[in-house]
Amino acid sequence: MYYIRSGDSCYLVSSNSALGPWTNEKNGRRLHTTHIFDADVFKDDDGTFWIVYQEHVGSNFSIRLAQLAAAMDTITGAITTLYSSGSTLSEGPTIFKRNSTYYLTFSQGSLSSTYHVVYGYGSAVTGPYTISGTILQSNSGENIVAPGHNSILKLGSDYYIVYHRWRYPTTNTRVFRQPCADRLTFNTNNTIQAVTPTNTGVGALAALSITDSNIARGKAASASSQQSADYSAARAIDENNATLWRASGSSFPQTLTVDLGQSRSISCIETCFEFPTEYYRYLMAVSTDNVSWTTYADRSAGTLRESPVIDSGNATARYVRITIQSTSLQTNPVFHGTVAAGIWEMKVRKNSGTGLRMLHSNRNAAGGLKVINRARGTLGFEWRRCEGGGAATLAVYTMQGKLVQVFRDIRGDFLEWDCRDRSGRRARSGVYCVTMEDGQNVQGTTVFLR
Repeated sequence: MYYIRSGDSCYLVSSNSALGPWTNEKNGRRLHTTHIFDADVFKDDDGTFWIVYQEHVGSNFSIRLAQLAAAMDTITGAITTLYSSGSTLSEGPTIFKRNSTYYLTFSQGSLSSTYHVVYGYGSAVTGPYTISGTILQSNSGENIVAPGHNSILKLGSDYYIVYHRWRYPTTNTRVFRQPCADRLTFNTNNTIQAVTPTNTGVGALAALSITDSNIARGKAASASSQQSADYSAARAIDENNATLWRASGSSFPQTLTVDLGQSRSISCIETCFEFPTEYYRYLMAVSTDNVSWTTYADRSAGTLRESPVIDSGNATARYVRITIQSTSLQTNPVFHGTVAAGIWEMKVRKNSGTGLRMLHSNRNAAGGLKVINRARGTLGFEWRRCEGGGAATLAVYTMQGKLVQVFRDIRGDFLEWDCRDRSGRRARSGVYCVTMEDGQNVQGTTVFLR
């Protein structure tokens, strides 16, 4: 079930799979006549479902709760007001239960430095909730601005608050948000300790698919220009997705150079550009002496829209230099408010990475990657070639980023997978990410194996 807002109304769509297809329930009618904004569903221990949401009438805001029918498509019984904030914005409520205590969290303030998360607790899902104050707010010492609109994740006996915040440095042209997570700590009296948000997060919650270290991390870096000290070249090699290097102004080309300290074996360079929905055209070069340079990757005509962009190849070098020649931002500056070259992270590895990438449909692609059900136990993948593309590579990943299977040097536009991993074992049931890359373009989709 997915509860989606349109205007001041909430609608319901459903599917037997997270991959869809989705069906509009209730013949397109609203879930309820009341205003429902930022709806979230909580399942109690007895199997009862509750929907918690924000309602605003005029300039008055409140957090409301209602029980859902067993089919989860109808509000049944009375609607309870859990909290009223008058003209103060309150939104993004969620409810969770720990032991016998219910917790209510929601966000308040404007979408600026005042945005923060408030919480309350009580002995019943319907309240009353003792509002106990702020547990998450901006941290100027770490340049963390406006954290909020959270959910709560439980893994084992640990609880995490998952939220978004403004990218840093912030920009007034558009709200560009980043997802984050921090651990919750509970006191013996069931209150929650205030969370101090950081730029390091909670670390890996599962085994990492990339075991090789980033040999560029913390090394010396220089750039052709920087917008300010907040955007220095060092920001692109600190393994911190909250900071970035950005060049000064909108002129091109711009370069970023990393000194690895000594000559090292290289087989993979990963670049996370500032806007993964845009493409960046560049040359990647390597050198042993910072004088004579060898081309490592040429994407001067590329149109890849993904993060990270991964360039693979064996080389020995001390210096790595990327020269950004242009970007599609130059044709779309209004939305992002900047056309400068920018990189969140550039990682250099001695073993090829196998991490899961953030994929975006290529606006120049002739067609997307399609899944075709073949004979029992196999899946077919079909794509349409794009101008400038070469031999294709098709890779299958788990949703945690572990490489399951890879097929290289594909000359056609179709491949059949027997659903076995690289060791020949049948892949487990679950959702997988599939990517097809032909040197100039990338297409991706997800599949569900039963």
